[in-house]
Amino acid sequence: MTIDQAWVTAPELDGALRDLPDDWRRYHQPLAEVDYHFQVSLAETVTEPWAIYLPSVVMNAAVTTNGMPLGDGGRMTPSIARNLKRPLYFIVPPPLLHEGDNLITVVVRSEPSGIGLLSPVLVGPDSELGSLYEQRHFFRYTLSQFVVILLAGMTVLMLLLWRL
Repeated sequence: MTIDQAWVTAPELDGALRDLPDDWRRYHQPLAEVDYHFQVSLAETVTEPWAIYLPSVVMNAAVTTNGMPLGDGGRMTPSIARNLKRPLYFIVPPPLLHEGDNLITVVVRSEPSGIGLLSPVLVGPDSELGSLYEQRHFFRYTLSQFVVILLAGMTVLMLLLWRL
């Protein structure tokens, strides 16, 4: 399921319902941290691992489910990890989700203040979301690294030809 709205808590935004993606540059006040809260309702208790997939976040995020921390994208204190639009993926063990409403909180921090962003959040079985994450990670990071290495090799080859 795609979550495209969340309740936020931050200075002057407490309790506001925001559409995702939420780009902080549109706010009048430069924010350093925003907490996004949303509920996922389940008809039955899950038996397989689920996942929370953040396709794009600026700068870093930490995720909790029903008050239990799942993880983060790195250092959340100054100087925070720079996950500039890097997809983040968190596995949710089955015991953390129960039948009914489950509260998921995504804390996004930005440094410098005011440039944060959170895209729509995807929640679902790990078996379904894992392939989406792997595909986006490949095209955004692995492929670009391959191109850089290929260009560096071509540069060395051209320098050798020029030298000859």
